[in-house]
Amino acid sequence: MSILSLTYVTSPRLARSDALLAAVLSLWLGLALALSLSGVLADASAVSVWGFPLLIFGPVALFALLYRMSPALQGWALGLDRRLLIGLHVMRTVGLGFVFLSFYDILPAAFAYPAGLGDAVAAVWALWLSFSLARGAPVSDRAIARWNWLGIGDFVIAVGIGLALRSAWLGGAIPTDPMGSFPLALIPLFGVPILAISHLIIALQLRRSISRTTP
Repeated sequence: MSILSLTYVTSPRLARSDALLAAVLSLWLGLALALSLSGVLADASAVSVWGFPLLIFGPVALFALLYRMSPALQGWALGLDRRLLIGLHVMRTVGLGFVFLSFYDILPAAFAYPAGLGDAVAAVWALWLSFSLARGAPVSDRAIARWNWLGIGDFVIAVGIGLALRSAWLGGAIPTDPMGSFPLALIPLFGVPILAISHLIIALQLRRSISRTTP
């Protein structure tokens, strides 16, 4: 069962949805692996200025489009367990690795610190929220919304700085070009889009909760 379905299979329809999701994620991961191992994305001069942003945010835009078009996808997304959606973001602690890599001049500090520390804050906050929700402790939608916006903002800032400091753009003595090579490239090509989609789903769930409570 896929870790992103976050539901138990209770019907053939859900089983088919889960299998489809697993297939999509497997294909997506395979493409991300192929691109990162090819080294094409590490050569900033070989990639269009908008190529990398498209690879990062394209899947999120595609999900948003399909969500608007498919009632089935809407029902599936809105029915996902919010505790586990938030819990997925605990993996953002790997962002501290950016700071470590900056010590060895592999990544620029101007990117590593805001991206790594921002990820760490989002991860710790996600751990607290998911643990509190799992225990049944009262957690307001407003608190979840604040974390959600912080997580989105962290992605926007990190991706923006990361793109700006590629050698084809502002560059610098230490560019962010290694983020286009394996294994680091899996973060912007696979990890960031998936977590960004989860942020979007949480926002949609919160919007539904507000609409239900508003007279």
